[in-house]
Amino acid sequence: MFENYVVYRGRALQLIDNFPARGIPAPPFHVHSFENDDRSTYSLADFLTDKQPLLFATMASIDTPVSVLETLTLENKLKNFFAKCTESNVDISLTAIVVTSDLPFTLNRFSREHNLQNVTLLSDYFDQSLGTNYGLLFKHSRILTRSMFVIDSEGELCHFDAPPDYEQQPDIDAAIEAIAELEGVTNAKT
Repeated sequence: MFENYVVYRGRALQLIDNFPARGIPAPPFHVHSFENDDRSTYSLADFLTDKQPLLFATMASIDTPVSVLETLTLENKLKNFFAKCTESNVDISLTAIVVTSDLPFTLNRFSREHNLQNVTLLSDYFDQSLGTNYGLLFKHSRILTRSMFVIDSEGELCHFDAPPDYEQQPDIDAAIEAIAELEGVTNAKT
């Protein structure tokens, strides 16, 4: 993993800051959605109110082949993980979101087209709060790089992955294993 830059098509693109370190309180952020012509804003605190872990992935746009593959892979792996937990009589609570630099309307379309059930799509377009506070914005374009985080129910950053090459996906299995460890789930391979 490279701090301060990510490679895209052979070029090093600078990020606005360093990524946050594991083991620290997760930096606050706000992300947005549009439903029924109303903009809703969600904060990190909103996701942690039910005392459950948060898994979130970031990417520039949902409408790229790598992002489509990553989002649908995450959706399916979470579906399998939840099914294994149910089969093992393990009650698990988890919030999973994908945050992009897209307008929320784009995310609504994608979510409808792919019938997402386990992942919620949200936008960092309006104030770039998440990208700024986590050092995830490309310096010149101000769009999100690709990453994946797990924040425990107390708000501590416990897993992080940002591929050094933007066209690579984060390790989804490692993120789900981090959730499984937090929740005491064994044999969580998806």
